[in-house]
Amino acid sequence: MPLDFDGAREEIERLEGGCDPPDVLFEKEWARGVSTIALRRLEQECASAGKSQHYALLERYDLGDARPTYAELARSFGVAVTDVTNRLFRVRRELRRIVLEVLRELTAGEDEFREEARALLGDGAV
Repeated sequence: MPLDFDGAREEIERLEGGCDPPDVLFEKEWARGVSTIALRRLEQECASAGKSQHYALLERYDLGDARPTYAELARSFGVAVTDVTNRLFRVRRELRRIVLEVLRELTAGEDEFREEARALLGDGAV
């Protein structure tokens, strides 16, 4: 599991004396680790299914520094705007499914799973 506890510890030491308390930093690192695992799995699933463009759209729109418009994405990928909308909807739904799978694997029981799912995805997560 690629949680970077050493990196988190270094970040705590570097930020000591002002910012987030250690438990908040831990939660941020936990969320980052779960997201990293889920995104890797999603990328692999998309590639296996011949839908790498779906992941590329997600990467450009949701994970990039600048957020292009759907029209810009459509031009860039050579597809219709409705295709961008539909593909982003599907890939986001798959990402949510995978995040929940990862949480099931990493949590000790149903209560912990529900708590973590709500923390990462909001109250309507499960």
